[in-house]
Amino acid sequence: MPNRLRFSYRRIATVLCVVLAVALLAACSGTKPRVEPPELEPVAGDMVLRGLWYRQPQVRHEPDETALAPFVEGKRFFYSDRPDRVVALDAIKGKRLWSSVLPPPSGAEDDPVHLSGGIGAGEGLLYVGTDEGEIIALDPDNGAVRWRTRLSGEVLTIPLASEGALVARTNDGRLTALDPVSGNALWSYSSTVPPLSLRGASRPLIDHERVFAGFANGKLAALALDSGEVLWEVTVGVPEGRSELERMVDIDSDPLLVDGVIYAAAYQARLVALTSVAGSVLWSRELSTAQDMALDSDTLYLVQDDGRVSAVSRRSGAVIWQQDKLAGRTITAPVLYRGVLYVADQQGYLHGMSIGDGHFVARFRVSENAISLAPMVSDDVMYIQTIGGALHAFRIDPK
Repeated sequence: MPNRLRFSYRRIATVLCVVLAVALLAACSGTKPRVEPPELEPVAGDMVLRGLWYRQPQVRHEPDETALAPFVEGKRFFYSDRPDRVVALDAIKGKRLWSSVLPPPSGAEDDPVHLSGGIGAGEGLLYVGTDEGEIIALDPDNGAVRWRTRLSGEVLTIPLASEGALVARTNDGRLTALDPVSGNALWSYSSTVPPLSLRGASRPLIDHERVFAGFANGKLAALALDSGEVLWEVTVGVPEGRSELERMVDIDSDPLLVDGVIYAAAYQARLVALTSVAGSVLWSRELSTAQDMALDSDTLYLVQDDGRVSAVSRRSGAVIWQQDKLAGRTITAPVLYRGVLYVADQQGYLHGMSIGDGHFVARFRVSENAISLAPMVSDDVMYIQTIGGALHAFRIDPK
């Protein structure tokens, strides 16, 4: 998730005080010099980037309007090429299958839809959220609107549907479950929202009639999927420090569940492994991230807030290796592809690292534009969307 601050109008006075305090501290201590991205060293890799297709954006985008995660299902690639439109492409050839401009809600014809959070799917439908708090269900075959329901706040996560329920997070700290067929509300769970938090939220996780969700207050909760009953709640991040900036402990990274163990991370706090049944902590490590993690059979891979890429043992939490040569380049969340760990950066580069020790094994200049979303991998194809809205689909093969 992008590390942009979200300001609540109801808490604007508090936020202004924080900003003034930071400004006063800066005035007393002097201006901190801007850290330039480090120079990239040559990589003697033996891999080549083979483009499958490229799609140029049809309209000019602002950066915030391209931070919508796409979705791949089978041979179809779904994405948003402008704030109010969803497009379906052939995932292999890049050919457009359909596009759907989402109409404004009834009675708000002069207020166009602005999508937020990304595109989700499940139970036979696509789902998108808006900054006005709507969940809209679409037919994946033609983009037709099946239903739309208004929630209590802006939708900042990718809606997720599974096991007969659709769950979505809103910026007011609420997790809501809907009937995926009708859009009718089933239940909601509310968490406390701190005065200042990162923009974005972790995507809920559904497994065996339970839903797991992280919140801006640093807590991870397990709820019964059919009723919203709280099964357990664990504090992953404990607020520390004097200022609201220092006390932010959002869980913006999506929790991961493997073999009955949940892995969750909180910003400016720690990474934990917990049992999914009782929420018992198996181990914890002081590692801070607000981005999604990748994992394989033995290892978790994450990008720390200082730009270091870290590999952590799934069983013990021990740090196996760290790669610090991308610090200052504002890199994306990591993704595994053909046994190599990849991240992209704001200068349009794609960096490949060995999963064994973190040394660089590949580097490609994908675009002149910044890449803020993590690469997406499906059916042996990697997809990258740039800040400008361009789409790239390719494979990385041995030379």
